[in-house]
Amino acid sequence: SNHVVDRLSLEFKDEFENESSLAFSALANFDFQEEEMTKLDLGFNYDFYPKEDVNVQLGYTRKMSKVGNGRKDTDVFLSRVTFNVPYQPSLETEIVVDDGTYFGLSAQKPIHILDGRDYGRTITAGAELGYNVHAYRKEAGFSHFETSLKVPLTMPRGFLSKFNGDVNVRYSVPLADDIKEHWIVELNLSKRL
Repeated sequence: SNHVVDRLSLEFKDEFENESSLAFSALANFDFQEEEMTKLDLGFNYDFYPKEDVNVQLGYTRKMSKVGNGRKDTDVFLSRVTFNVPYQPSLETEIVVDDGTYFGLSAQKPIHILDGRDYGRTITAGAELGYNVHAYRKEAGFSHFETSLKVPLTMPRGFLSKFNGDVNVRYSVPLADDIKEHWIVELNLSKRL
């Protein structure tokens, strides 16, 4: 069903001299339809460059989700390798403890529009092909093909001008009978402290 979820996230990130970084994060979902917090994720990830054009992320997330009247806790280990070449291909692996493994093959392309110092914008178009081995679903196999478009926002004057913003629109096509087609529209605001 269609409804609005407010997602609040907080990240503490430390960058090191060798272009690596360590980040600790917390993310909480507040579901307006259910009028309560339905999810809390706590995690960390380490990001580094073993070679000049290769970025590696390794991480762990503890996902705590409301399920019925109870709670389900899930441990997820993440690895992602991204190549700094045209279309920035990336291979992601999520190992969901006691559940399965998810693989994602993705690419993205920055598109420069309205070139100019005051009016220039870069939108990012992306795509991801998902393959599940019993992670997040009972079956194994290709699960979905997702396309995305990320558009930066110009913040109005005043309080909001201190924030960076973007809109991310994602559309997912199911590749299996147990996966549903869906749209996700995200409005993201961030501020560096």
